[in-house]
Amino acid sequence: MAYQNIPVASGYQVVQQIASFAATVGWTVHRSEPRPADTTYYVTTISNGLGAYLTLIGNNSEIFLNGHRGLDVGLDWDQQPDQYVNDATTQTTDATRCQCRLRVTPITSVFMFGGGGANPYLYCAIEVEPGYYRHICMTYLKKFGTSLGGLAYDISESANYGAYVSYSQYVHTPFVYNSIGSYGDNNRGGFDAQDAAGLPAWVTFGGGPDARPSGGHWGDEVYTFMVASPIRFNSRTPLMVPLISVSSGGYKPYGVPVNIRHVNIEFFTAGDEITVGSDVWKVFPIIRKLNSGSQYPNSSPSVEQSKNYGIAYLKD
Repeated sequence: MAYQNIPVASGYQVVQQIASFAATVGWTVHRSEPRPADTTYYVTTISNGLGAYLTLIGNNSEIFLNGHRGLDVGLDWDQQPDQYVNDATTQTTDATRCQCRLRVTPITSVFMFGGGGANPYLYCAIEVEPGYYRHICMTYLKKFGTSLGGLAYDISESANYGAYVSYSQYVHTPFVYNSIGSYGDNNRGGFDAQDAAGLPAWVTFGGGPDARPSGGHWGDEVYTFMVASPIRFNSRTPLMVPLISVSSGGYKPYGVPVNIRHVNIEFFTAGDEITVGSDVWKVFPIIRKLNSGSQYPNSSPSVEQSKNYGIAYLKD
């Protein structure tokens, strides 16, 4: 595993740093250049030899992600073979265009965590401002059984509608499905899996207006975990593994991402560390730790919050 904290000023630089960092932790970088169609964006495509690819583009204020099973470096990021993006959806491209909105420019830095092996991963905590974050999580899931696929990617995001943008229930938590902490209106990612017939299928994290199967860690379980922690009689803070399921003929467990945990950050601030045995976990808010004041209606980045919802990444 590896860890870096790099100063950056934009989503363009975040994507550049992801390409550089990926190469150091065993990922293959197929593409890393200014986007030919619009050089205000930087584009990179990465994989780890396990069946699918990820392409990211970033400019001054946003980052987009797309998963795809085929690769054509001569095509744009959202025109790849057998891809997740579905512009033919009858409702909105937000359903499959995974957009991470930075909302503030310039930004400050990016914390990156990565590793190779059987379940490679790249996790990024983007420090937009001190205490204010976005996350990009990319991994090949540790699957249960012999299901197809495994590549997964997701983000943290607030709701698109201004009236709810800072209401913590409407914040999308990476790898989480349903309304408690993962509202359907948010931008979110997906993963490569299979449908009830055993055929390859792209699955969407969280519900929403797309026809793809839904999946993720059940949001009510994450909500209950957050309410029940820290443990009051000993003030300990537990860590929770995201359990990812697929809604395919019933809600069925599919796998887990490695070296990432849900955590209640009541006793922590952004960047604090938790030591468990020989492991060191670095914790961050999903967006911003803020427990006072009105949650909505307000669309300003200065009041976006995610209460005590947090993510812990394995650092050492």
